[in-house]
Amino acid sequence: YSYATEQAYFLFPGYTYRGTKRENMPSFYFDNNGNDTTGNGSQAAPWKTVAKCNAVRAAGTFNAESVTIAFKGGQLFTDAELIFIAQTPSAGGRLVVTSWGSGQATIKSSSNARHCVSFTNCQNFLLKNIKLEHLVGSGNDTDHGCLYIQNCSGVAIEDVDCLGGGFGVSPVSTSTTIKRTAIRYPWNVGIGCQSHVQTLVDVDFCGGGYNSSFS
Repeated sequence: YSYATEQAYFLFPGYTYRGTKRENMPSFYFDNNGNDTTGNGSQAAPWKTVAKCNAVRAAGTFNAESVTIAFKGGQLFTDAELIFIAQTPSAGGRLVVTSWGSGQATIKSSSNARHCVSFTNCQNFLLKNIKLEHLVGSGNDTDHGCLYIQNCSGVAIEDVDCLGGGFGVSPVSTSTTIKRTAIRYPWNVGIGCQSHVQTLVDVDFCGGGYNSSFS
């Protein structure tokens, strides 16, 4: 037990100390009816925006063994690109980005020149049960899409619905597992950098540009 443990009780709702083992690792919740100023990221007092999630990540709040970041199902989040940079859970844990409540949350790109979600130099993360929707402008930007992943490891994408964008998923220099995912109507390519996809199971492609499956 330490001062850091006392801080964890305050910062992470549900934190339980068991000697060197931590149980019920922290979850942070986002809801359109939440408040970025008065909320604390708990389910009872969620934060509101993707921008707040980015700020909390940049402050190091997600640097725990395992963390779940959950967006309210059935709601649309479109204020900013959800960005993760150099995010590596300690002690072999995992970062999970998902929906909570009923249905899938939708993260929509704030402009056609931004991704919906991007991971750069991250390790051990799971993107699950969420919808990504990309705006494509008149220029049909092929450089931005639903999910961009660069120089990461231990990546899993499961039960994700990708709609539009220059691409659905682009794993650059990343070993990626993709399961039960729909990639619909990308302008350019469904999955970029095919050689970096380690496992592909039950992935549906629908519509798209000149190359609707792989590059």
